[in-house]
Amino acid sequence: MSRCLDMDSLVTIGVALGWKAEEALQHLVECENCRIQLRQLTALHDVLTEKTEPAPGFSDEVVGTLARQGARTPARSRSSRLVDFLNPALAGLTAFFAIGFVASEQSAMLLGVPAFFASLLVAGLTGWWNRSHRSAAAQPTAPA
Repeated sequence: MSRCLDMDSLVTIGVALGWKAEEALQHLVECENCRIQLRQLTALHDVLTEKTEPAPGFSDEVVGTLARQGARTPARSRSSRLVDFLNPALAGLTAFFAIGFVASEQSAMLLGVPAFFASLLVAGLTGWWNRSHRSAAAQPTAPA
C-alpha cells in the first residue's frame, strides 16, 4: 500500500526528472539496474538521515570537562610574556646587525661570527626559560 506524495515531493521529482516523469517512471519499471540503484540510494539515505541521540548526561560531562580544563589554565606571567617578546625581537636585532655587517666595509666574518654565536646563546637561554616556566605552569595544581 502506497500513499500519495505531497506537492513539494512531486515538484522535486519533476525537476529531478526534467519534467519527463512518465518516461522516467516507465524506464524504472522496465530497468532492473535502476531499481537496484534506487534501493541502494534509499538505504543510504535512511542511514545518513537516521537520528541518533547522545547518551544521557553527555552534554553535562562535556561542559564539566571544559570547566575543569579552564580552571587548570594558568594566567601568563609577566616574565613569560617578556620571553615571548624577546624571541622575535632578538631575531630581528640579529638580522639587523647581520645586514649591517655585510653592508659595512669591515669583514663580515670578523663581526658576524661573534654576533651569530651571541644570538644562538640568547636564543638557547630564552628557549630554556620558556620550557622551564611552561613545564612548571603545566603541572596540575591540587584541587581546592
